[in-house]
Amino acid sequence: NGGNNGGNNGGNNGDPDVGTPDGGNNGGNNGGNNGNPQGNCPIGMASVPAAGEVAAYCIDQYEASRPDATDQTPGGDSSRATSRAGVRPWGQVDRDAAAAACGAAGKRLCTLDEWQIGCGGPERTYYPYSNSQFEPGRCNNAGAVATTGSLSACVFEPYGTHDMSGNLLEIVDTGEAGITAVGGSYQDTSSLLLACTNPPRALSSTPALGFRCCMNAP
Repeated sequence: NGGNNGGNNGGNNGDPDVGTPDGGNNGGNNGGNNGNPQGNCPIGMASVPAAGEVAAYCIDQYEASRPDATDQTPGGDSSRATSRAGVRPWGQVDRDAAAAACGAAGKRLCTLDEWQIGCGGPERTYYPYSNSQFEPGRCNNAGAVATTGSLSACVFEPYGTHDMSGNLLEIVDTGEAGITAVGGSYQDTSSLLLACTNPPRALSSTPALGFRCCMNAP
């Protein structure tokens, strides 16, 4: 991945908090973002307009990773979460650690509503790429974790949000204690478990469990 994405991020000078923009996947159909999914959000996040009772917010475009993660290792620096392409995502995490990592980055865990809209838009489609048809191989349920964003077709194009189906399950904030996760993982073979709209699962921490962060719109 070009040494922690240094060559791909438009001159980010090695800042691990800078994500790789999604380039050509986010064409004009962007759910109100005027052709720029980032909007006024920090780099590596997408701007999501208000939808019903859900206020406008920002969501990470990639699963959370550690600041020192590379394409070969998830790293060991747990000081904060980053949103970057081409690195190993942060797995084997519990709710408190995920919330703290988001908080240290000036963000928070996503609510269930925010996560589902980030995965499939305000219409809450079944999959990031389709409202009905599951496409085997489009997202990662192949039995091993993949680097963030490496399955380029596994994206909700309007927001440039990657890997919300498969790869790692993602912890969401339901206001209750314990781990509640959505999105399916690389271990799931059922198309239902990989849907954006599949009900959250109560889990223990596993290698297939990760998270991403959200924040209120600036």
